[in-house]
Amino acid sequence: MNLPLYQRLNELICIRNTGPVEVLAEKLNISPRQVKYIIKKMRQDCEAPICFDNVRQSYVYTEKGRCDFKFRANNKEIVTEAIDEALKKYFSPLILAWYLLPDLIKEIAILTLAV
Repeated sequence: MNLPLYQRLNELICIRNTGPVEVLAEKLNISPRQVKYIIKKMRQDCEAPICFDNVRQSYVYTEKGRCDFKFRANNKEIVTEAIDEALKKYFSPLILAWYLLPDLIKEIAILTLAV
């Protein structure tokens, strides 16, 4: 698996700028047959909802999102760590600074939206 190739294809699909197979093959410096194979593998292995949009003349994702080929920790762990860091940042062990609470709530809201 050529990870940079898959990542580049993902970027082009996200911005809806792949072009037809022949154009995409030139952009990726591979054969049209390889392009079709990679798209097939992304559909199968990553369950990527990829289709060709005839109007845009580009491959697109039919749902909002992207293929992420990097390992990601469990979302629950990420949120828990972020909350722990925020609590350490805004609260001392003995003094509860109520005037910082809105900032803490904002930071938690942003983190939960990112998940």
